[in-house]
Amino acid sequence: MQLEIRPDPAEVGRARRWARSRLAGSGIGADEPLAETLILLVSELVTNAVVHTGCPAVLRLSLPGADAAEEVTVRLEVADRSGRAPVPRCAGDEATGGRG
Repeated sequence: MQLEIRPDPAEVGRARRWARSRLAGSGIGADEPLAETLILLVSELVTNAVVHTGCPAVLRLSLPGADAAEEVTVRLEVADRSGRAPVPRCAGDEATGGRG
């Protein structure tokens, strides 16, 4: 399943809500550690795509079926449409971002 992301910071919240609903639909409760970790990752990855590229992106989430075994494998990816390669940078001591 996937969600189209516009290059707008408001999309981060929409992506989190979308991911939460997909997790709940697959039987992963919102208070489970896996759900909390996935929502944090969605937030970070979508924020990076929106803030650093200014291009549309796609959030993809692959979840186990309802009959999944105890051990669960989840795939989460965000693909942006920027043609530029990521550039490493150093964040200053007072910077509020740039360390992720």
